[in-house]
Amino acid sequence: MSSGNADFNDINIAVAKNSDVQVEVVADFSTAITPAQIFQLGLSAIEARDSNSITLTSITNPSNGVVYTFSGAGTASLALNSSTVNSSVLTPSSTETEVARFTLGAQNDALKLTDLYVDNTGSADLSSSLKSISLYDVNGTKLAGGSVLGTSTVQFSLGSTSTFVVPKNTSNSVVVVKAAFNDVTDAAQSNKTVQLEIGSLVSTVAGTVNGVRLVSESTGDTTTTVTGTAVAKSHLLVRSKPVVAVSTAATLTTHTFTVTADANNRIILDGTTIDLQNPTGNTGSYILYKDQEIGGNEIATGSIAAGSNTLNLTALATEVSAGTSKTFILKVSGNVLNGTANQKRIAKVSNVSYTDVMNTG
Repeated sequence: MSSGNADFNDINIAVAKNSDVQVEVVADFSTAITPAQIFQLGLSAIEARDSNSITLTSITNPSNGVVYTFSGAGTASLALNSSTVNSSVLTPSSTETEVARFTLGAQNDALKLTDLYVDNTGSADLSSSLKSISLYDVNGTKLAGGSVLGTSTVQFSLGSTSTFVVPKNTSNSVVVVKAAFNDVTDAAQSNKTVQLEIGSLVSTVAGTVNGVRLVSESTGDTTTTVTGTAVAKSHLLVRSKPVVAVSTAATLTTHTFTVTADANNRIILDGTTIDLQNPTGNTGSYILYKDQEIGGNEIATGSIAAGSNTLNLTALATEVSAGTSKTFILKVSGNVLNGTANQKRIAKVSNVSYTDVMNTG
């Protein structure tokens, strides 16, 4: 073979009269080839002999083959999916619920996912808190069950028969992690968090890059470049979850809501975030009462900045016994933003923080 030309001699292929024969050319290219180089095979001459041993050298329809453009080795990327679930409070259950959603991308090659490792950056011990954990595709098809390694790492092994392939030059293949959690019977494990990450914490797992093992669909080689890390939202593990509800219709200045603890545990209400429609035009004030709007029952007081429509109340330290409800009354004063004194403000409890006390009290 000379530069730019390849001669194939002594082929000795018999072609029957009025028929065709297909010949396949296979090439193994040097590793010195660089991305963006082009290869195209063209047929320039044929030498053949007929049944009378007469040499034929003409070619009626010379043609060129497909143009191939060389690319670099396949690389991958990972990121937190934009539709991953928000932070939540998780209670014991046998049903798996979504805790994270990640996106994989592939460049220059289609890549098959064979192994995925995720790490918990939260405070929960996964070896005792997990009932089950699984990996799914975006359509809900289960790809693999997870195995806990140590106390914080989960391995999903899809194996060589994996059907999850990230198409070439795409970045929208989604995997979903769902988990179910054991009953929290140890006070040391209550109020712990689960926050899953793919990336730096599991980068040392043999045969993976950033906790991911992807195999080229064209060569079978393991991908050596996986860029990015992805950290999901944090979830709180508790034995019980309180219910917040509006219990009394609001007046011009007061807003009443209840917090109910379930039968499993009593809770300590630590704080709450309250959104107010029609914020004050000038500085206003608020008082939060427990049980009744009377002196001595105040658990939080303060001022409301002009134009502010959010109250972040902390250090409430109010206990709600198991299976009972406690009433809270928020009283707000100050003219609303347009200067009107007698205009109702609509209050909404958008968040509560609490401590799961682990017993009925």
